[in-house]
Amino acid sequence: MSEENAEPSRRRQRRNRTYKAGKIVFNEGFSTIDCVVKDLSETGAKIRLENAVLIPATFDLVLSDNRTWNCRVRWRRMTECGVEFL
Repeated sequence: MSEENAEPSRRRQRRNRTYKAGKIVFNEGFSTIDCVVKDLSETGAKIRLENAVLIPATFDLVLSDNRTWNCRVRWRRMTECGVEFL
């Protein structure tokens, strides 16, 4: 793709590729969904999971190393979603 046709990125921060196990936690901690964090930045992440349609608009994301963020879904596809850290 030439530079003149390249669409500028809408992200505020560059995301770093990663492959970390995580959990989507909601319903006051009573519900969890396993996921994989594919990209991570200071302001958000791209998450892969079995069915992104089932997750709520806001939730906590907990990585396998116990880092935790409160998140809001910015976009979703069938098996992926992009989240913004609140």
